[in-house]
Amino acid sequence: MSLAHTFATVACAAMCFATMAGCGVPSLGRQVDGVSCGGDQRDVPLVYYGTLAPELLSLTMGQRAAIGKINTSSGGLCTGTLITEEWVLTAVHCWNTKETTRPPESQASATFEISEDPAFSDRVATFATVQTVFHDEKDIALLRLEDEARNGLPTVTPMRIAPSPIDESWVGRTIEAAGVGDTEEGTPKNPVNGTRKFSKEVILRVSANGITIRPEQVNGQARSGLCHGDSGGPLFGVGDDGRPQILGELNAGSKDCEGDDTFTRVDRADVREWIEDNVGESTGGLPVPACEDMPVGQCVGHRAFHCDETNQLVVDTCQEPNICGWDTTVSPESRYGCISAAANPCEDGLDLMGRCDGNVATWCERGEVRTKDCGRCGQRCSMVPEVGGMYCR
Repeated sequence: MSLAHTFATVACAAMCFATMAGCGVPSLGRQVDGVSCGGDQRDVPLVYYGTLAPELLSLTMGQRAAIGKINTSSGGLCTGTLITEEWVLTAVHCWNTKETTRPPESQASATFEISEDPAFSDRVATFATVQTVFHDEKDIALLRLEDEARNGLPTVTPMRIAPSPIDESWVGRTIEAAGVGDTEEGTPKNPVNGTRKFSKEVILRVSANGITIRPEQVNGQARSGLCHGDSGGPLFGVGDDGRPQILGELNAGSKDCEGDDTFTRVDRADVREWIEDNVGESTGGLPVPACEDMPVGQCVGHRAFHCDETNQLVVDTCQEPNICGWDTTVSPESRYGCISAAANPCEDGLDLMGRCDGNVATWCERGEVRTKDCGRCGQRCSMVPEVGGMYCR
C-alpha cells in the first residue's frame, strides 16, 4: 500500500470505565459514559506512505486483524476483510491474469492470512478457502474459509457491512481505507508489500455503483494513495451509531498510486442483500478485550475468554446446553467461564449479554443483576459492541 506519512496517536489499549450517578446501578465493567484514559500517549512511528494504526477509526487490534492478506490461485496479492466468522470480502479482479478475466468460481481459490501484527510476522493464522462466490455483474467476491477465523486467531473481530446506504451528503467527508499492497520502499520491478496500512482519504464522488476517493493534499501533493495489492481492500466510514462500517471494496486505482481510487459500493441495499444471502448477516463481531482489560475473564457470545498465569489468552467455546457465565467453582477466585444453565447465578437465563426491558438495560455481571434506565439518561437501550452486550447509547 502506498500510503501517506503522518503521525497518529495510538488510542489507549484499554477502555477505562466511570460511574454515572443517578442513572441506575453502577457497573463494574459496563460504563461507557465519560470514558477517559490515563498515562502518556505515544505517536506511531513515521511511515512515509501510510500509518500502521488508523487515524480516524477507533479499531481494536482484533478489528484491524480482520483486514488480511489474500494470495490467489492465479498468483496475485490482494486485500480482504473478514465480514463474518467464515467469510471474507474482496474483489473479483484479484484472479485476473493476462490470459483470463473472471475465471470460473471453481478455479478461483486462495489463502487468507490474518494477524494483529501489521507486518504479518508474528502470530499469523492462515486459512485455505473452500468456496468462492462472484457477483454476476459487480467486482465483488466472497471467500469462505475452511474454519472459523477465531479458531486460528481468537482476538480477530469481523467488520460489518454498512447497514444503510450513504448519499451525496458524504461528498467531502474524510474517511479511511486500508490494504496490504505495495509501498514506496520498493520499485515496480521489486515491489515491497505485505504490511497492513491505513490511509485518510476524502470522498470525491458517490455514484450509483461506486465511491471515488482522493488522497488528502498537503502543499498541493497527495499524502496518500492506494497501490497494487490493495485491491479488494475496505473503505471505512463511521455509522450514525459511532461504529466503523464497510462502505466499499477497492475496484480501481491510479497507476502512480497517488491519484483517485474507486471502490465498488457494498452499502447499497441490493448489494448488501446479495452478500447476506450468501454469508448471513454482517453485523460485525464483538471485540475481544486484552488480558489487562479482563482480570476476571469475559464472555463474547458463546465463547469464554480468560488469561492464564502467564498472561496468555485462553478461549473456551461453550457447547449447548452450557453457557458463558460467572463461574464460582474455579480457584483461586471466581471468573467468567463455561457453566451449565442451572448454575447461572442470575434468574431466567440472564447473562452478561443481557437484554433490554423496554428502555432499561438489564444484565448479569459477576453473578449479580445489573440495570440502567437508559431513558432517564436521555439514551436508548441497544446492543453496544464496545461493552459486549445491551447497554445505553
